[in-house]
Amino acid sequence: MLIYLTVATVLLMALCAGMAHTRPAQLKRMARTLGLRYDAQLDSILLPDSSAQAQLFKRGLHQFFHVLTFRESNAFVRVCEDRIFASPLDKNPLHTYTLVGVELLKDTFTPFVLAPREPGQPACSHLPAELALRYTLNAPEGFSLPPTVIGFLKAHSACYLECTATALLYCELNTVPVAQIQPLRFRALQLVKELVRKPQEVPQQPATATAPKLTDAELQAQLLLKLQTAPRSTSQSASAGGRYLYAVILLILLGGMLGLASYLLQQAPH
Repeated sequence: MLIYLTVATVLLMALCAGMAHTRPAQLKRMARTLGLRYDAQLDSILLPDSSAQAQLFKRGLHQFFHVLTFRESNAFVRVCEDRIFASPLDKNPLHTYTLVGVELLKDTFTPFVLAPREPGQPACSHLPAELALRYTLNAPEGFSLPPTVIGFLKAHSACYLECTATALLYCELNTVPVAQIQPLRFRALQLVKELVRKPQEVPQQPATATAPKLTDAELQAQLLLKLQTAPRSTSQSASAGGRYLYAVILLILLGGMLGLASYLLQQAPH
């Protein structure tokens, strides 16, 4: 009896240890550690408008499992397991990929779809030769990927990249280990940084503007104004000097009158 109890205990411990190392368990621990939101399944990882615009979701039936939600300063980022089915009746998915969905809180993207080139498709003329053999690009007329994104695509393996007006979808066409989810998210955020529409630069006004050329009438008006202000200060100083002169003369007269009165008093008979 003791042997059976020991075996059952060991089997139970092994089962618990195995369950603790499953992908959902690891993702839940990651969510608790980083303060993220974990959802076992969601109907969509983007807002309804963005989901309706995304070309990826129009190919097959997508179901999203084990969704981690990150809150960034300018976006919501969701990393999930995207299972793609041919029809709602299928039990086994055609593909299972780790998908990153970024929903902007502000700013916008230029919508485009960059997808791996399938056999028989013509080479894309909007991409460098090295990438034209690997990808197809569906974008508005005149659009080109930034040089940093071109370099990123050259350095990494095949991926799917799509932008709607306010969302980005990024997938490396595989299921990444839990330990690689954070690097995958950082790569997606780097692409967001490069692909967000930059505000149009407003030409700055020169610091010192050139004075407009004046007409003869305007020049004469300025000269008259200067002439009118200059004599005003001169006349004010002259009037001030005149007042001082009058005061001195008045003091002299008063002094003379006092001296004359004193002399007359001394000469008068007592």
